[in-house]
Amino acid sequence: MEGILTSMHAARLAVPRLGQGPRTLLTWLLLLSACIQAHSHRDVGLDLPHPFDFSYPAHLCGALRETYLSLNDRIRQACRDEAQATAAAQAAAAAAEAAAKSAAAAAAAAASSSTLMPPSPPLPPGASPAPPPPPPPFPPLPSPPPPPPPPSPASACRTISFDGSHEGFGDTVFGLASTFAIALLDERALVLRQDWLPLAFEPASFDWRVTPDIPQHPFIVIPTTNITSPDYNPFNPASSAPNPSNLPGLSAPVSSAPTPPQIPAIARVSLHNQWVDPEPFFSKLSGVAHLGLSWNRGVLFHLLARSNGSWGERLRAVGLTPPYAFSCVMRLLLRPKPEAWQLMRGMAEQLHWSPQQQQQQQQQQHQQRRSVAIGIHMRVADGEVWEHKSKLGTPKILNNSQVDHLLQQAQRVFDCAQAVERWWRPASLGVRWFFMCNSLQLKQAVQRKFPDKVVASPFIPRHVDHTRDANSTAPNHTGPPDWYQETVAEWLLLSSSDYFVVPLSGFSRSAVLYSMRPSVVFMPHKCAPDSPVPLSEMAETGCGV
Repeated sequence: MEGILTSMHAARLAVPRLGQGPRTLLTWLLLLSACIQAHSHRDVGLDLPHPFDFSYPAHLCGALRETYLSLNDRIRQACRDEAQATAAAQAAAAAAEAAAKSAAAAAAAAASSSTLMPPSPPLPPGASPAPPPPPPPFPPLPSPPPPPPPPSPASACRTISFDGSHEGFGDTVFGLASTFAIALLDERALVLRQDWLPLAFEPASFDWRVTPDIPQHPFIVIPTTNITSPDYNPFNPASSAPNPSNLPGLSAPVSSAPTPPQIPAIARVSLHNQWVDPEPFFSKLSGVAHLGLSWNRGVLFHLLARSNGSWGERLRAVGLTPPYAFSCVMRLLLRPKPEAWQLMRGMAEQLHWSPQQQQQQQQQQHQQRRSVAIGIHMRVADGEVWEHKSKLGTPKILNNSQVDHLLQQAQRVFDCAQAVERWWRPASLGVRWFFMCNSLQLKQAVQRKFPDKVVASPFIPRHVDHTRDANSTAPNHTGPPDWYQETVAEWLLLSSSDYFVVPLSGFSRSAVLYSMRPSVVFMPHKCAPDSPVPLSEMAETGCGV
């Protein structure tokens, strides 16, 4: 992308200095030809994943997969071994207890039978009575079964479970990526206990589902009140995070080697809307063998960008880089369920080409493509398009004047998309817009305004933060799976775009970074087609990256 921008700017800057004459004209034509050639092979690049290829791009992710799969296999095997040892100890204890109970019952029966013997015949005159028989031996008390050995800080079975729920889409996936980073760096097996993600995704490279060898709830909750401060900037390497010497609920300082019962074997930490410096904070919790974490902050970019700290160095040593780290992690963890893929097939064909032809298109991207896709995301204020959150995300029915008002708000978005289209679209290809927003009526109005250009889904927009079903018996009143699969289908379609005109919401940023095309992002409120939004600005906004 930088080379394309350089060639285009060189051509644009060279034109004012050109004079008259055939030699100058020839130079101008050569510059223009080079610019068009570079422009026609823009950031879509053959080295990037195909727009509908959701597999893991090993050539862009270093040794991440091999490193973590080896770690995960070792830890999971340790968990299975410990579960088997615990089960064997419990079985032996149960057998010993049963044997003791049986012996006690037999002794009690013998004692009872001796008390029921018929009376002895009367003694002859002058005879002394025989001494009474000795009392039956007192039955031994059954030994209590030994408790199952609790996981200790030295246990090889160490897990971290992502428990985040009731968060927006971006908060959820960025929190998941951060939890995976902690799993990799603190050497833990990742477990997913989050409520709606498994309804739309399935395991990709390894199984993160809860299995019988993973200890279950209850977790001991470690309070984290007031552990952060508004002065802490996680994106400023000089900013020190407010990590106290003692977390509430733990009596051991960071510098010591805590042992049970100071640190519980199974504990849960909630860092909702909280920033912490990951390395010192989670190092303090390294003695917790099974850690549950609810977190909605992205720290991958933060760790990779810092020059100090061993965790950042270890991530860089694995081969992760800021533009691709988030997508590498997500593609390592999650594969869209077939139901989500089926939901996007028809729109994908309109936006790019037929998904059935993807193998041929991987070889001939530009020769066979019908159009370039510009992904547009517009986030309307929740109060304008949804009922109150207590209504579980029920959309409002807008009248014509309200829809017209939203169209007026969207005009700046359309202007930016048209400017990006004029600047970047190769002349040999058409252009389509994928328009998504949190108002179905606005999507329909935009399709009527641009009937030959806009592709939009027919799905009712649902914010996963408060898309719940009051009648559901699922945990957290999770709604039907198709609610979340529709959201993921739209997210995947947005991520398949070649260029993005989006706000820096968590949903938009996660789609852009998942696409591995983070260098072609434009924001409507300061649209400059020749100046895409830098990755650092995306990472330093909202919930981070």
